[in-house]
Parts: sequence; C-alpha cells; structure tokens
Amino acid sequence: RRCRVFSGFRRWHTNSNLVGAAKQFREQVEVILKKTAKDGHKDKVNALEAQRTELNAKHKDALQSKEQEWEHNLNEAVRQADENKARELENAAEEHLAQLQQLEADFVFDMQNVRRECEQEIDRAIARKDAEIVQLQAEFRVDQDLARQRALQDMEDAVIVKEQEMNELLQQRLKLQEDDLNRKHGKMVEKLTVEHDFQLHQKENSWKQETEK
Repeated sequence: RRCRVFSGFRRWHTNSNLVGAAKQFREQVEVILKKTAKDGHKDKVNALEAQRTELNAKHKDALQSKEQEWEHNLNEAVRQADENKARELENAAEEHLAQLQQLEADFVFDMQNVRRECEQEIDRAIARKDAEIVQLQAEFRVDQDLARQRALQDMEDAVIVKEQEMNELLQQRLKLQEDDLNRKHGKMVEKLTVEHDFQLHQKENSWKQETEK
C-alpha cells in the first residue's frame, strides 16, 4: 500500500513538473513571439517610412519639374499670343493704311475728273458765249467788252461754286468712308483683344487644374 501511495505521489510530482515546465515554455514562447512581432513591426514601419520619404522626395522633384515645364509652356504661350496679336495688329494697320491710300488716290482721281469736266464745261460755255457774242456783236458792239467780262466772271463764279460743291461732296463721302473704316478697324482690334484674353484665360485655367491634380 505504501508503494502504491509512493508511486502515485511520484506520478503526481512528475505530472506537476511537466505542467510547470510546459507553462514556463509557453510563456517563453509567447515572449519570443511578442518580441519577434514587435521587431518585425518596427522594421516594417521603418521600411515604410523610408519608402514614404523616398516617394515624397521623388514626388516633390517630379512636381517641381512639372511646374517648371508648365511655367515654361505658359510663358511660351503668352509670348506666342503676344506675337500673334502684334502681327495681327500690324497687318490690320497696314491694311488700314492701304485702304486710306486707296481712298486718297480715288479722291485725287475724282478731283482730276471733276476739274477736267469743269474745264471742258468752261470751254463749252466760253464757246457758246463767244458764239452769242459774235452773233450779237453787230447789235451790241458798244456793250461787247462789258458783256464778255460779265460772262467770264459768271463762268468763273460758276466754276468756283461747282468746284466747292464737288469738293464738299467728295470730302463728306471721304469722311463717311474713313469713319466707317475706323469703326470696322476698332471693332476688329477689340475682337482680336477679346479672343486673345479669352484663349489666355482658358490656358491658365487648364494649367491650374492640371497643377491642382
């Protein structure tokens, strides 16, 4: 009986030692696992932080390069737009000058025609008056010189009045044409300016949107 008791006690003692050893081993394993997990998490965090820093640096460099490229493109677009506008204004000014020169040439041509017609009218009038004077010379010999002078004066006055009327008429027509041309030129310049500002504004908005992205 004592042997059985002793044998049972020994088995109980052995089992107790095994349970304690297993518990201690499990605790050591849990400590090792926690430390391993903590070290792995720390390494992962450090790796992620290094990668984040590297990506931020690359993103910053790429963004700076892109901003420089956008700024260069914007400056180039503004320069090109200014050159186009200056070229269009210069072409418009040259066209306006050519039209004015054409109007002036037409005016000179018309004035020459008017003067020629007036001279021809004077010649015809003189011829008519001369014929009348010759016809009436016998009857009005005494008043011939006076009548001739009066007739010449009347013709000169008529020519002067006619030239003044034609000159005023041509001046009015030239003034109307010049005003109409200036008005069209002003509208064209205003339209070109509005289109230039609108295109430039669209490009600036587009670049701002791309920059914000």
